[in-house]
Amino acid sequence: MHKYFYHSNHWIDSGINCRTEFTMAATTSSFVSDFHNLEGVMIGERIRNFQNLLRNKTILEDEVQSVIDNLQPKTYMENIFYIEILSHYKKTEPLLEILKCGHEAFVKRIMKYDWFFQEAFQNVSAEHLVNDVLPKMSYSVKIKLLNNKLSKILHEDKVDQVFDLVVKRYGLHIALPILSQCSIKRIEDILRNSTTKLSTNQLKIIYKKSPEVIKVYFDQHKQNIDKTIDRKLMTYIAQNNPTFFWELVERYEFNADLKMGRRTTKHLVSSKKERNSSYS
Repeated sequence: MHKYFYHSNHWIDSGINCRTEFTMAATTSSFVSDFHNLEGVMIGERIRNFQNLLRNKTILEDEVQSVIDNLQPKTYMENIFYIEILSHYKKTEPLLEILKCGHEAFVKRIMKYDWFFQEAFQNVSAEHLVNDVLPKMSYSVKIKLLNNKLSKILHEDKVDQVFDLVVKRYGLHIALPILSQCSIKRIEDILRNSTTKLSTNQLKIIYKKSPEVIKVYFDQHKQNIDKTIDRKLMTYIAQNNPTFFWELVERYEFNADLKMGRRTTKHLVSSKKERNSSYS
């Protein structure tokens, strides 16, 4: 027969619940104490000791939240370790709150957790993301989130929605980092109606989606083509599609003097001869 006692307005089975609460409290106290008293003079030592703590200190699923609630990181390293614990136990909400704070080192750490962005944003509507989440973040975090993460986990249709909403709320310059991840129709529409400058990586992504849209980009810059032409992009196209490379050179009449390896040069010469013979 179990004994019972009255606590906090409800009866507790001292034979079961009390023992469970005591065990949980003991585990929490032990982990928290070890966390705040990690040994090691050098940073590397403290990191190894933390990793050993996380690996060897068994915490049951129903004890995790208690442990996290009782951790009070006070130093830079303790905050880094705290973020690692949140990631280890897949705690999305507190990580999102830390991300919103915008501390550069902490944001950089969270950016490594692909699972977090999948979990936090995969099923969030474009409207909620742009109107409720992004406004709480610093400019640099917005750019990193849009450019490095969201555009890579969302479907093109949703990226189009996010792009349009970001343009409406913040302007085209904030939305540009995700343009290359939009649908080809949206990309072409934007390029036809602006003279915006895109990065080499963005242009490569667009080229892979549709080489013809690269012409749209160059068309918008043809009055100043020699200064606008992205030579890294052209080298990339020359290496992968010599025929299209010569088509661009002839269409826009820019200087094709690019530094390329022997093999690429050989392919270009061969492609040029074939092109010339087809006209004769």
